[in-house]
Amino acid sequence: MKPRITHYFQESRTILRNQLDAECSTIAFSLDAWTSSNHRGMLGVIGHWLSKDFQYHESVLEFVEIPGRHSGENMVTTIDDVMVHDGGQPLYFIVVVWFSHIL
Repeated sequence: MKPRITHYFQESRTILRNQLDAECSTIAFSLDAWTSSNHRGMLGVIGHWLSKDFQYHESVLEFVEIPGRHSGENMVTTIDDVMVHDGGQPLYFIVVVWFSHIL
């Protein structure tokens, strides 16, 4: 099962990269970080962009476990690792983090 999931993931990522190369000149990122019930820090990175014909698109670009606490420093390090790991062009963006706590 794991090889099939890994293959599907890689295939989907290739399709998404091709779509971004063809349609996207700028992209906005939104981030969602939380601690799971088993006390692991998680981070989702979502991309939002408009195609050349101004159709709105969004996709989950990454979903990873954050080592240690999900502090701003760890989130930036994790995002930087993801960008470097993907081997893409250097990306510069501003990250705005909104921490909310449910009491």
